[in-house]
Amino acid sequence: CRMRGSSFSDIQCNRHWPYESYAVGDTQRLETKMESPRSQMKLSAPMLQRLESIRQGSQALAQGVEAVREQVDLLFTVEPTDKGSVQDEKDAAPGSQPPTPPSAKSDAGGMDHQPQWVIKANEFIDANIPRTPAMALLRDRATFCLGLANVMLSALLLLSHPRAFINYFIFKSFVLLGSRWFVYRLKLWHYYMLEFCYVAIGLGVVHTLLAPRSVLLFKTTFALYAGVLTAAVVATRNAFVLHSVDKITSLYQHLTPALVAWLLRWRTADVVPGWGRLSEEGRAAYTRAGFVDLCVAPMVVWGLWAATYYYLIFVRADAKVRERGYATMFKLQTRNPRAPISKFVFSFRTKEQQYAAYLAVHGGTCFAGCLLNLLWFHSIVLHTALILAVMASSMWAGATWYFREKKPGGSVSVGDAPRVAEQADHGKGQ
Repeated sequence: CRMRGSSFSDIQCNRHWPYESYAVGDTQRLETKMESPRSQMKLSAPMLQRLESIRQGSQALAQGVEAVREQVDLLFTVEPTDKGSVQDEKDAAPGSQPPTPPSAKSDAGGMDHQPQWVIKANEFIDANIPRTPAMALLRDRATFCLGLANVMLSALLLLSHPRAFINYFIFKSFVLLGSRWFVYRLKLWHYYMLEFCYVAIGLGVVHTLLAPRSVLLFKTTFALYAGVLTAAVVATRNAFVLHSVDKITSLYQHLTPALVAWLLRWRTADVVPGWGRLSEEGRAAYTRAGFVDLCVAPMVVWGLWAATYYYLIFVRADAKVRERGYATMFKLQTRNPRAPISKFVFSFRTKEQQYAAYLAVHGGTCFAGCLLNLLWFHSIVLHTALILAVMASSMWAGATWYFREKKPGGSVSVGDAPRVAEQADHGKGQ
């Protein structure tokens, strides 16, 4: 999409529209052949009828592709909304107006309210970073190599140096999340950074950096990482797509904490400083946990986050979000009116009730994940099986993203799209 230079260009994907140019080209070639008297003299009537049907089918294909492209552009175009009634907002929020703007440029009037550095940064990127197939291919290859190197280094540290793996996790937290905030700020997606998973990651970083011997933080971090963030790998369908920084960052923020939780519980002696100097009673405190430790304590953290989140997003920034087209998780989760969460949330009349219902669903899923901690904490077999299952889920999601079914007897890689576009530019289209 970014090869077209359209309003959809900032979406991180490699799905282009090569079929449109081919269909239009075929139509033009067929029309030329049909209009040529010499060709008509050499072709029989059945052949002319077949060519006519092929020409009509090619035109229909081109029109269909164009219609789909227009629908995609409309899907990711955010129109300015005024402060209407709650009923108007309820009718528009679930389906008629998409929640997530593809970029700051596509937002109607959103850039007018941005800080000067955001405007300058977008202008610098547009002026100095070429959007060519060759540059996109180079970037994807470099990102893929870095992603693969990260996987190998993480595996080495996880198996041989547990404490170093946790330090590497802290380092990646600052690098990946810091760069994500910058990118999301430019795209008007920065309110995503207030979600609960980022708070949970921050709590774990505080525990490992500032209070690594705190038993309370030890158990609370384990509960959030093993119960909530691990389940989020499957719930949010995180994909192992090595050449996409955004997808790898999303996978990191859920899967890496799951591995950290496994180390905290089953390699405690290697990650807790001064373990050898602890008494038997002190060591036993790390291996005993019940309902209060694994369910109540993490939900207290969630409750503090939920109250702060409600005030910041749904009270203080509510008008700003609607006027400037900022993306929020509430918009994203309720964009499909047929989804169960949308039906439940918008069954309430006032927007305050809708926001509260959304947080209630969020809290219920987090509590369900915390309840499962009673299994993971007391069984290394079950906990290891959980880790392997979510890793398999992310790898399968990545394989599904890379390869999609084409026709019986073959598959096509989404990563081939830049190469097809590059060959077409040089007259070598497939």
